[in-house]
Amino acid sequence: MKIRTTLTALGLALAAAGTFAQTTNPPAVPPMTGAASKPLDMNAREKMQEKRIEKGMANGEISKHEAKRLKMEQRGIDRAQKRAEADGQVTDKERARIDRMQDRASKDIKRQRHDEQKAKPPWMAARPSNKQG
Repeated sequence: MKIRTTLTALGLALAAAGTFAQTTNPPAVPPMTGAASKPLDMNAREKMQEKRIEKGMANGEISKHEAKRLKMEQRGIDRAQKRAEADGQVTDKERARIDRMQDRASKDIKRQRHDEQKAKPPWMAARPSNKQG
């Protein structure tokens, strides 16, 4: 009797496991890997950092002077990326250098957005002052 109960429980467990098993179909288009995908990642990261600068300017976290310096830093990264891509292939060493530059720029953006220095948002700076005196 114990063997029959054990076999029944084992059969039910195997049947349940079969229903939860998933088949993995390969994706229709294989994901891009290696050197082909990296330039897109670098460009996407650069655009994201530029948006962070613009957002910081819009809400007054980044002043005009700070934004100018951060944008110059982004242009330097862009120049380094173009130099790396000039020969048609970006080496691992070049990619690592650009990644370090982007890491530094990201930290600089964060530092400027979260420092105590605040700028008037552009929409407030355009309004005339009501002070009389």
